[in-house]
Amino acid sequence: MDMLDLLVIMLERVGTIVAVAFILTRFRFFKNMVHQDSLDRKQEITAILFFGFFGIIGTYFGVAFNTQTLHFNSVSIELTTDEAIANSRVIGIVVAGLLGGYRLGVGAGLIAGLHRMSLGGFTAISCGISTIISGILASAFYKRGNTSSHLPRSA
Repeated sequence: MDMLDLLVIMLERVGTIVAVAFILTRFRFFKNMVHQDSLDRKQEITAILFFGFFGIIGTYFGVAFNTQTLHFNSVSIELTTDEAIANSRVIGIVVAGLLGGYRLGVGAGLIAGLHRMSLGGFTAISCGISTIISGILASAFYKRGNTSSHLPRSA
């Protein structure tokens, strides 16, 4: 399998995740989260758990690459020290930070990042930390309240 094959596989898997996300946006919980200025504690915890789980799913939808054999495999429960994962884990984490701010971004990042660290492999620590940092960075772009009042009006 070469890099073009990996690109096609990853695009297919990201497409699947986007399709699932689109379906989930039809649920009342997500509509409320997008339209509210703030979430209550229960909604926040639910969103953190959901987006953290979404990040974990992104990990398992990835492809494990073995640096010794140069082969791609499905991600399993544990990686060898010679394996790394090409994945879409960060999608759920970035969405959490963008929609909910620091609590959601960092919370979901911790869940998915710590899970990634538990899988092992030579990139475990760096991938776990970068997942958490992704939640923090995405949260910096979170805007509370209605931003449409700042947009120019059309004539």
